[in-house]
Formats: sequence, C-alpha cells, structure tokens
Amino acid sequence: MSRIEEIRSSAIELIALHGFGAVSLRQLARSCGLQAGSLYAYYRSKDDLLQDLIASYLEDLQQSWQESSGNHGDPVRALADFIAHHLEFQSARRAESLIASMDLRNLPEHGRHQVIAMKTCYERELKDILDRGEHLGLFSQDTMTSTAILSMLTGLCLWQEAEEDDPRQLVRVCQRIALQIAGANQYPGAYNIQSPAFS
Repeated sequence: MSRIEEIRSSAIELIALHGFGAVSLRQLARSCGLQAGSLYAYYRSKDDLLQDLIASYLEDLQQSWQESSGNHGDPVRALADFIAHHLEFQSARRAESLIASMDLRNLPEHGRHQVIAMKTCYERELKDILDRGEHLGLFSQDTMTSTAILSMLTGLCLWQEAEEDDPRQLVRVCQRIALQIAGANQYPGAYNIQSPAFS
C-alpha cells in the first residue's frame, strides 16, 4: 500500500467512526505515523482530503461498471446488471459510500460542483440504458426515472446499519423495483433475472 493509499484508508476509517467534522488532519497524521506537517505534502486542507475521497470513490464506481458492463443488447438485462453492480460495489466499500452520500454537503462550492459533475457522468450510464429501453418500447420513463433509481440504491446504504440481509435477495428486490420505476412492469417475465452479483 502506497503512502497516499494508507492516508486515504485511515481517513475513511476515522471519518466513518467519528464523522468528518470531528476528524482533524493532526489526528489523521498520528494514525498514519506522520508528523502533522508531512500530511500537507499530500493534502492542503480537510476539504481537499474529503474531495479526494469522494472523487476517488466515484471514479472507481464508474470505471468498475464500465469494465464489467460489456455490450448489452438487452436494456432490461443491462438495467438489472447495473443494479446488481452498484449494490455489490456499494456493499464492498460501504464506508466510502456513506461518506460520499453524507459529506458531500461539507465540500466548498467549487469542490461540490466538481463532485456533482462526476455523479452526473455516472448517472448518464444509467440514463443511456433507460433511453435504449425506451427507444425499443421496453421502458416508459420520465426525467426523474434515473434519479429515483439511484436514490433508492443510495438510500439502502444509508438505511442499513448491518449486513444482516441476504444480498442476493436485496439485489433481486431492487432489480424488480427498478424495472417498475422504469415502466417495464407490463412485460411478463422481465423480473425472472438471476443476479450475477454476490455469486
């Protein structure tokens, strides 16, 4: 693990445990075995640190989806795979997902706009699937469909306190709800989808 990866890992752990507002760069430096001044070689401020954590998470989320998605000819299958992938990634990196959701508001305006642009880029991946499905007459969406689906997925991370739920069942339920939100509920058999995630 590189020094920057060690700093990020420690920051994620501290913020998840204490909250962003309660964590100082001095505290983070101690947890990494650094002098406080040495940390400024990596981050000029807590805001820079937070933006890097959230941006790195979103970059990895989008890259992971692009690498796993392949070329889906079937938008229903693509939507189901998108849901499964998002939940799997979110579960594997739950602390970062919580930070990205809860602490975005703590970024200064410029940093917040940059992160929102990254989120919009990721949402475009979902919108492209929905647009293809609508073009083929499989979906009946509106301007809020993609936002509603992503809000559902993000809300699950915020709501769940533990991992007691069966992840396969959770994926199936979310796939079914997402297809309903997308207006695909009139197609018999559309929900008979076996998730590739958590296998």
